[in-house]
Amino acid sequence: MKTFARTLKEVVTIGVFLSVNFYGMCQCPDDYDCDGVSDLNDLDDDNDGITDLEELSNCINFSTINTTGQLLFDEDFGAGSNWGPQLPAGTISYCYQDGLGSCFQPSWVPAGQFWITDGQYSLLNNPNVGFPSAFRNQDDHTPNDIDGYQVVINADFTTGEIYRKNNIAIPSSNFQVQTVVFSAWISNIGSEDNQTYCSNNGGLISPNVDFVLEDGFGNPIGTPISSGNLPFMNNGANAWVQYTAVFQVTGISAVNIVIKNNAPGGCGNDLAIDDITIYYADVDCDFDQDGIPDYLDLDSDNDGIYDVIEGGDGLSDTNGDGMIDINDVGFLDANSNGVNDISESTPPIHSDSDGLPDYLDLDSDDDGCFDTVEAGYQDPDDDGILGTSPVIVNGYGVIQNQSGYTGTMPAVTIAGGQLPPDFNYPQLVFCIGESAVLPNIVGSSSGIFSTPLSGLDLNGITGEITPSLSSIGSYQVTYTPDETCLGDTTLTITIVDVPAINPISDIILCEGDQIGTIVFAGTGVTYDWTNSNTLIGLSSTGSGDILAFNSTVSGTAQVATIEVTPSVGVCAGNPESFTITLNPQDNSSISYPLSACQSDNEVLAIVSGTTGGVFSASPTGLSLEATTGTITPNNSVQGVYTITYQSGAACPNESMAPFEISIAPTITSMSDVSICDGESIVFPLITTGNPSDNIQWEILPFDNLGIGNSGAAGTIASVVGVNTGSTPITATISAYATSDLGCVGPTETFDVIVNPIPEVDFSGDILSGCEPHEVQFTYVTNIPSVDCHWDFGNGVTSDLCDQLIQVFMAGSYDVSLTITSDAGCSNSVSYMDYINAYPSPIAAFNFTPGQLDILNTDVQFFNSSSNATNYIWDFGDASSTTTDINPLHTFPNVPGSSYTITLWAFDDDFQCSDSVQHTISIEDALIYYVPNAFTPDDDEFNQTFQPVFTAGYDPYDFHLAIFNRWGELIFESYNAEEGWDGTYNGRIVQDGTYTWIIDFKTTNTDERIEVVGHLNLIR
Repeated sequence: MKTFARTLKEVVTIGVFLSVNFYGMCQCPDDYDCDGVSDLNDLDDDNDGITDLEELSNCINFSTINTTGQLLFDEDFGAGSNWGPQLPAGTISYCYQDGLGSCFQPSWVPAGQFWITDGQYSLLNNPNVGFPSAFRNQDDHTPNDIDGYQVVINADFTTGEIYRKNNIAIPSSNFQVQTVVFSAWISNIGSEDNQTYCSNNGGLISPNVDFVLEDGFGNPIGTPISSGNLPFMNNGANAWVQYTAVFQVTGISAVNIVIKNNAPGGCGNDLAIDDITIYYADVDCDFDQDGIPDYLDLDSDNDGIYDVIEGGDGLSDTNGDGMIDINDVGFLDANSNGVNDISESTPPIHSDSDGLPDYLDLDSDDDGCFDTVEAGYQDPDDDGILGTSPVIVNGYGVIQNQSGYTGTMPAVTIAGGQLPPDFNYPQLVFCIGESAVLPNIVGSSSGIFSTPLSGLDLNGITGEITPSLSSIGSYQVTYTPDETCLGDTTLTITIVDVPAINPISDIILCEGDQIGTIVFAGTGVTYDWTNSNTLIGLSSTGSGDILAFNSTVSGTAQVATIEVTPSVGVCAGNPESFTITLNPQDNSSISYPLSACQSDNEVLAIVSGTTGGVFSASPTGLSLEATTGTITPNNSVQGVYTITYQSGAACPNESMAPFEISIAPTITSMSDVSICDGESIVFPLITTGNPSDNIQWEILPFDNLGIGNSGAAGTIASVVGVNTGSTPITATISAYATSDLGCVGPTETFDVIVNPIPEVDFSGDILSGCEPHEVQFTYVTNIPSVDCHWDFGNGVTSDLCDQLIQVFMAGSYDVSLTITSDAGCSNSVSYMDYINAYPSPIAAFNFTPGQLDILNTDVQFFNSSSNATNYIWDFGDASSTTTDINPLHTFPNVPGSSYTITLWAFDDDFQCSDSVQHTISIEDALIYYVPNAFTPDDDEFNQTFQPVFTAGYDPYDFHLAIFNRWGELIFESYNAEEGWDGTYNGRIVQDGTYTWIIDFKTTNTDERIEVVGHLNLIR
């Protein structure tokens, strides 16, 4: 495979010197192709569209001549038994597996075995030894190498460097540019048989490596060579792949070889490497050995086809000289590297699968025929080289004194086809009665003639055709040369009958008419015709269909005879004739009155010239007799018409006359006018839409509007209508119009109605009161049917006319009523401050305290009423009422009692009032006293310890307990009225301090309370 590290300068100085001293063609020193880019900087010294680097690399890879020069490095890893010696330190960074367990072994490796697992390597004769279940069986690559080693590598999970060889010395040289050829063989040793296992463990990983060349300081030289993903092969298949490239090493004294892994370890990514070499290139490479190195040779394989065409850039060589330069249309070298910019992205073509690019391949499509022959050139000695070898070339490697190098398209070169010989007959169409005819063949000495259809009399050896023995039809005749590299040629031969033409009808037209195309039917037939009279506007002779033409005007009749003769090839048929007759035009005319009313009698036509013609009118609607031209107006539609008369002559002309049917004008419909007393009467416009019509109007039965009894104008001046009565006044106006032709139209009428203004009044039943104050309203009018609109002044309106009830809040209200008659006449009445509603008192109070008990029953009341000046209080405890504004009242101290307090609020005259109530409850109070000492000494004072409970407790849920200082219960009671006399079990206890506990429940909340204290017993 070809891969390029960077641009090769053709063993450069050698190329420059040879181009001047030996090749003898260059007229530009140090610039072989004279493109303005020196050979030292020119990537394509012969401008053939293939870079010098590609030409040198392909020549080295595919030439049978040893042009690789001095061998600088050759690593075949030696030979011996499996598990060979460890490589020198720094060569491979992976762990070396010696077959005895020198590297870590995962648990899944069988006991007692040592395999090459991820991140390990070894030297083996066969990779399968290092991992029997995953590595394939294969020998090393080195030819004739018994027990030869190959480096077997199981890639680490981390990508990176897997092989290195440093300090390979480069010979010193006087050349300005030095190159080395790198080569290495690599193999994917992962067996495809392991595919099923790996598909269940993340998938089978293909090896993928880069080959890197560094200088002695570790700097990369050019672009790394990538292997891409190496395919998997079954056991026994050859999986070794060579990678080769040319690198420029000018000025470099030593190089390093580095191989880097691009794919992670895991299931797969197992590879073997062998036979790594570095050659020093010290000669020009000349593939065709014609003395011109490939990078200067315009025809590197001497097949007579330029490299630029076989390389795929023939379209850019527009002048066909084998070079792409400024002499070609579209040439562009924007980066000034000597290469046409388009060519830089066009790799050389490889048309077949032999790996050899077309410009070095003498049979580019691998069809067994040399490109020279397929391009149509001569190769007498059948060696694929143009002309007879040995050939003479010029300084550009172009063969001299031979016919080659034609064409600028890649299709003329190579791949794709055998050039057929020149095969033909004197003619391809024959009459069925003609004599036999032989073919003419150039470029082939012998062959076979054939046709797939029967009916053609064809000699398969000589190709002779006998039309008289053949059937009418078309036949494919194929000539197949006996020469291997010549293709078939196929011709279509047609046997035709003597042609005929169908009869053609005579043509009769008027002078000046266009004569349409006259078509003579027939496929493959030629028609020749003659014309006897050119005064019709047609030439005297012609061939094919007679195309449309305009006939001439002579004023007299003209007749021409046209004769048509059919032919097919050399076969001519019988002629056929027809005539073309041109008649002169007629010049008749008609006239009518310009117009008539629709009620008029018949109108007759006046014809000047040829009679017996036909009358017609446009548009439709005119009652016109077609043969006489008589018009019947009362059967016609109003309008303007064009009457056309076509005379009865052979070439009649058309005469036209205008005519108008006028009907009585119609006044535009007018709407009645209805107004109210005192409003202006605006009369509608009386019009027909035609200003020339005469308008007449009158008022019926008499003038009661003040405008007179009649008039002639279409506009009646506006007047004020008057009606002081209670019923409408109506007047009818009629009008008609007369056209300028005297046609009187129908009468149109409209009414003018003057309506009275309705009378209006209303009343309310109770006009004042406390809010909310309710009033019923009643209206009065002299019009039987009206619409009403009330405005009560309180934001409420109504359109009802019946008796209405409206509620008013405090305030004075203006009330208005508007009534509208059916005719739209309105009247209104309004009364100011008509309704007066007084504000109602709002009773309200609060008191303190809010919670009473038997110890505190005094309450202070606060009056917060509004709109009130007089008050009455009722406290609900049977006490007397009071008229105080903010009274103070004492309630009975009865626990659990409730009292409802009522406040009445009145206005000044006690007409409007309001009341409000609140309830007060008297709660019980907890009252008790516990003494802290007593003296049970038999005197009359303090003989018992007696807690005193007076209120707020439940006497049925009471408990008293007394304890001595040792916590012993010495007295207890469930009766609040029972005390302790200072004894225990009938005996008087000692003086001292005792603890008491009282437990009871309250009456208000049922809360249980426990109190604890001490008492002193003193004697």
